[in-house]
Amino acid sequence: MKVSITPELSLDEGSSFAGGLGVLEGDKFYAAARLGMDYTVITLFYRKGYVDYQFRDGMAFPADCPYPASFRKSLKEKKGSVVIGGRKAEVVYRVFTKGSARAVFIDAVSPPWARRINEHLYEHTDTDLSFNRYVLLAEGAIDYISRYAGEVDTIDMEEAYTTLIAVSPNRRKLGKAKLRLVIHTPGPWGHPSFPAANFRRQYGYNFLYDRVYLTDLGLASADKVFCVSRKHRAVTEKVMPHFSSKIGYITNGIELQRWAAPEREKMTQEKFGAYKDRYRAELLRHAGIKRDGMVLAWNRRIVTYKRPEFITRFIRENRNDELIFILAGKAHPQDLVNREVMEEFNALAGENENVFYTPNYDLELSRKIVKGADLMVFTPFSGWESSGTSFMKGMVNGTPPVTSRDGSVVEFVKDGVNGWLFGKDLRDLVQFDSMEGLEISRKDYREFSSRLKKAISLWSSRREKFNEVALNAMKTPGFDMDRVMKSYYP
Repeated sequence: MKVSITPELSLDEGSSFAGGLGVLEGDKFYAAARLGMDYTVITLFYRKGYVDYQFRDGMAFPADCPYPASFRKSLKEKKGSVVIGGRKAEVVYRVFTKGSARAVFIDAVSPPWARRINEHLYEHTDTDLSFNRYVLLAEGAIDYISRYAGEVDTIDMEEAYTTLIAVSPNRRKLGKAKLRLVIHTPGPWGHPSFPAANFRRQYGYNFLYDRVYLTDLGLASADKVFCVSRKHRAVTEKVMPHFSSKIGYITNGIELQRWAAPEREKMTQEKFGAYKDRYRAELLRHAGIKRDGMVLAWNRRIVTYKRPEFITRFIRENRNDELIFILAGKAHPQDLVNREVMEEFNALAGENENVFYTPNYDLELSRKIVKGADLMVFTPFSGWESSGTSFMKGMVNGTPPVTSRDGSVVEFVKDGVNGWLFGKDLRDLVQFDSMEGLEISRKDYREFSSRLKKAISLWSSRREKFNEVALNAMKTPGFDMDRVMKSYYP
């Protein structure tokens, strides 16, 4: 059996939707089921989900987003227990099965202190709470595997949050299973550290230094380490040079059956215009937009390095009623700066009939955007995006990107052929909020605006040429999750 342990998982049937990692792990789950693999993905059961938002007087207020009742009812229960900080907690493993694949959600059900641990995804209000959450994920995974999984040969630790499994004394219960670490971000938020006292209390370890980085534990203990694009590996080797000889890469992909329109396989230039018109109309109906025009989408997590200010500035500088802007995404509830960006998005939508914004961006809307938009805008600061898959989902549906040269974009997008590129291909982690970073973004915006205007002009005056680029995007090879799964599990 192959096992993947992940802090988040986004399934069609029920989701605590947060970001790209959860969707990627969902794609791998569905691909494994389709391919008949003996595969288990293990995560936490977040009783109150990640976060939804409600606007009152123009301000964004967080709200809970629990799993749908229909999904909760579909889960089969298995019992277990773990020890956290010397105290025993009773857990329930809530299992969703699809074909040969299983998704296991670890739910601490008692006593009350344990129930509090996994209420929200990515809640970091307290150091001990965060540490105990990752102890629960690691110890719960070990307990489930040893009780119910049978023989396991490979365990993938997705991101640093899962690496406590590598240092747990209970690791011996996993037998000869090999541990591998998959790094999904170069940013410091994906590489948390905790006081040595937490490890002493949980495991009895006495580390020589005051803070322990989870990524270092995974790097040291893993049999193999993967980054998720060629460029991501190049950047990671510079920030983790002491493990560079251990680091490889497998570029991310998507489950085409989950994301691609069925018409894609037999698409021709003659059919493309009518195909895109139909999906554009569906998207606009879903968004409640009663007008027609070229649809530009910026849809992703709202974080500073993704530079949401590029699209807001472009909207303000280019008052064009023939353009329709779809903005979708949310900030972490503790990220006050980017909650203000959400409020700016919301204000733009209130001021302009051709701007739509929703913070409660879900899988249904994502599918409609990647099929129905004419352009996708992808603006991360170069060096900080590990891979990105939203541009892939757009491209396979004939929605080309206007994108910075980052992540796996540089492996797939050719400027003017199947999308449009702007900015430099930086291979160092330049701080995006430093003076140097702000100067880079100033120059990048100028080029971004120029490229976006070029694409808009083609759509308006030379639609056949635009559709040629879009059709090239649709036929770009290499995105299929089959490639990814065969690379991880040859």
